[in-house]
Order: sequence, then structure tokens, then C-alpha cells
Amino acid sequence: MMLFSRRKLAQVNSLQEQLQIQETLAAQGIASSAGAGSTARAMERRARLGGAAERDVFYTVYVHKNDYDRAVYLLEALRRGR
Repeated sequence: MMLFSRRKLAQVNSLQEQLQIQETLAAQGIASSAGAGSTARAMERRARLGGAAERDVFYTVYVHKNDYDRAVYLLEALRRGR
């Protein structure tokens, strides 16, 4: 997916939630991509503690801008439990 043709759909702290979102989108024929990130402060804290806390990592899900409205609808339905 080209950088300028995608929009950020969601940013979550759980890999499981990110995968659930992407599976829901794929089931409806919407292509998505994802990336993981961390704040500099979180990286420093992990280095000091010698581990990686999941809450310090965030996962961002992107969709094509033409699919964005439909993806938002599906994400809201997923969060409502439908």
C-alpha cells in the first residue's frame, strides 16, 4: 500500500487486538497493513528494566483511503461486539 494512498484506522496496544482488526477487515475484502512503534521514553524504560512491556508498544493499522469509511464502520461494529 503506497504511503499517500493509506489512512490510519486504529492504534492499539495489543498485538491480539491488531490481528483481530486485520482479520475482520480481510473477511470483508479490505486490505490493510500494520506497523509497530514505541515511544522514546518507553524504549528507555525497557532498556533500564531489561524487558519489554506490551503496553509500551503500539500497533497501527492502515487501510487504503478509498476503504476508510467502510473500515471505520467495521471497526465500530467490532468494538460493539457485533
